[in-house]
Amino acid sequence: TGGNLNVAAYAHGAAGTQTAGLEFGGGPPDKATTEEYDGSSWTESGDLANARRDTCGTGTQTAALSISGQPSAPGVAATTATNEYDGSSWTAGGSLAAGAASYGGASATKGSQTASLYWGGYNPTPAPAGNRTTVSSYNGSSWTAQSAFPGFSSTGYGSGAGTETAALGMGGYI
Repeated sequence: TGGNLNVAAYAHGAAGTQTAGLEFGGGPPDKATTEEYDGSSWTESGDLANARRDTCGTGTQTAALSISGQPSAPGVAATTATNEYDGSSWTAGGSLAAGAASYGGASATKGSQTASLYWGGYNPTPAPAGNRTTVSSYNGSSWTAQSAFPGFSSTGYGSGAGTETAALGMGGYI
């Protein structure tokens, strides 16, 4: 077992490894906090620009992404925001297309901010509300729509692993 987070949260984003981890966002109430893990304890770091939960995290402790998520008011459209973390602070990255933004999407990365995938999730708007089948790739500055995985059905709150060119989507809420 390792140390406890300084600020308890659920539905938060995460990135990194067992000895260089990163945790950010979450709720309740919605949080913008960021904490870094060194293998034994958590230390607070630079906050996200906007509080949100159900954000998707990917990358490393020094080159992470916070992708989409649910802003403070429930039932509103998922944010299209992507934020990039450099090891101490967050900056704005390229925005997702409105139809790809979601609560609880999944991701895969090549270990950096310049080769990531994001897919699935749930969005209450725009109509029709529901789980998403979209897949998008990030090149470090912008998102591009990709074709869906073979056999991929709409899922929310699934998990992802792998790299941008060899990803695995697992589980989720149908």
